Amino acid sequence: MEGYAKCCTAYARFTGEGINWERLRVSGEKVVIAGSEDKSAPLNIISKTAERIQARLVVLEGVGHWLVMEDLEGVERVVEGVFC
Repeated sequence: MEGYAKCCTAYARFTGEGINWERLRVSGEKVVIAGSEDKSAPLNIISKTAERIQARLVVLEGVGHWLVMEDLEGVERVVEGVFC
């Protein structure tokens, strides 16, 4: 429990400073999938991250932090749209 709390605190304080955003750029389409109800990774932060790496942001409505567990079909549609 303490480890999880420390992780949450570190994530809450994360500003992106020191990240080599260029290194995260890859060829081809990049997609970031987010849940509209995610309290661990707020949409405003995820949106900024997607923008920084020039990725398309897909938001799954009514979904929290556990994207695959909460909306397997939604994640599947996004992945199929990218790779198929």
